[in-house]
Amino acid sequence: MRTSNEGRRQSKLRDWLASR
Repeated sequence: MRTSNEGRRQSKLRDWLASR
């Protein structure tokens, strides 16, 4: 299970939405 990539992607998405 590669949750490392998904976890990092979700983190960036959340930061992007919060930074918007």
